[in-house]
Amino acid sequence: MTNNKYSLHRITHTVYYSPSVPTVKCCTKYSTSPLPLGRIRGFKEDIPGLFITVLGRVICANPKDQWVKHAIEHVR
Repeated sequence: MTNNKYSLHRITHTVYYSPSVPTVKCCTKYSTSPLPLGRIRGFKEDIPGLFITVLGRVICANPKDQWVKHAIEHVR
């Protein structure tokens, strides 16, 4: 039983302290230049134009821009 408690504690600790994507509720300004496709790790489905880079940075872009639409299709 002690081993199970230790395992649960360790899993909880790992999940709690794992690096994660920063929480962003909305974009207040947009990037003025396109992101290189190789630097985009993902994007947020619920916030159009919000990209996550391979370094974990959050970049906001205008979802109406053609490069943003292309980048989203590329990442999918």
